[in-house]
Amino acid sequence: MSQDNFTRTTSTSWLQRLGSAFGGILVGLALLIGALVLLAGNEQRSVQASRAADEAGRTIVSAPADRIDPALDGQLVHVVGEVAATAPLVDEATGKSVTGLRLVREVEFYQWTESTSSETRTKMGGGQETVTTYSYAQGWSPDPVDSSGFAQPQGRTNPAPWTGDADLTPVEAQMGPYRLTQEALERLPAGEALRPTAAEAETAAQRLGRPVTVLDDALYVGQDPTQPQVGDVRIRYAMAPSGQITVVGRQAGADLVPHAASNGNTIFELRAGNVPAAEVIRQVKEGNQILSWILRGVGVLLLAIGFGLILNPLKVLADVLPPLGALIGAGTGLVAVLLAVLVGGVTIALAWLAVRPLVGLAALAVSGLAVAALVMSRRRGAKAQG
Repeated sequence: MSQDNFTRTTSTSWLQRLGSAFGGILVGLALLIGALVLLAGNEQRSVQASRAADEAGRTIVSAPADRIDPALDGQLVHVVGEVAATAPLVDEATGKSVTGLRLVREVEFYQWTESTSSETRTKMGGGQETVTTYSYAQGWSPDPVDSSGFAQPQGRTNPAPWTGDADLTPVEAQMGPYRLTQEALERLPAGEALRPTAAEAETAAQRLGRPVTVLDDALYVGQDPTQPQVGDVRIRYAMAPSGQITVVGRQAGADLVPHAASNGNTIFELRAGNVPAAEVIRQVKEGNQILSWILRGVGVLLLAIGFGLILNPLKVLADVLPPLGALIGAGTGLVAVLLAVLVGGVTIALAWLAVRPLVGLAALAVSGLAVAALVMSRRRGAKAQG
């Protein structure tokens, strides 16, 4: 991997910084509004998804895989059976052909990438000097990089990507008497890595019009795998094989399709192998909880950034004396985090109050205790200093 870098020094006056800081207040307010909407909407979404999963656990029934029971039409069913595709899956780009339920092509590009690091020094009077180092390296990346956006693109040009990732599934497949559509098959994990053969590399070379060799578990598109050049590509494949799978969805004649719960949320799950209905529902609930906590974290982070932008003018004003500005900046940063946690907690509690009153009241009580503890701590600190 080759690498080089250069630095660029920029200066910003105190008045310019102050103008940007006051302009940042509007951005901070927008972030606060967006974060509050996200937090409240996430709790609503989480509760709806949880209730849909609970309802599914109560109403799901097992259906035979060797025949269609008309009495189960329109119901949420759990079916386990053997699935076979009606035709091979073929990647027309390289000629790769498999007999399975899903074929995933993943592509990596050898290209130039840019990374930056900055060091900012606040000068007496409030101005700042920033030294930014731009580092350039050649390496493998799954996403094509547009080199025209580099700070210094000369001599570091990435060619336009001529291929990319792909996800192939049959138009439909059969599980006994049931039909599975592409929408269903795309939910199957492609967990079986496929190692290419020399014959497949030769076919790919003919189709692509480029030199192709086998490199471990990948098709290497380029002259020499031991000396990669910008523009070279690695292609890997994985598949979901034919075999036994588990489906949880609505029986609609001979089709298995997404099932709508009474609150409108849909349940439609596919798993490789024989997975009990209770385990599928447990996994759905667990996934909902993980997503809920991720979105809560994102919401609180946005609140912290928003409050930080709103309070930032105080730090910039104090930066006329850099040591004072650093002290004020540490204080406003702490306040921004505390406000984010408190406002985020209250927002979540109010959202829960609308859908689950008892839990919402408990969350509000906890938030209130946190506020009271913070106020009392501040008062004790003030008395100690007095």
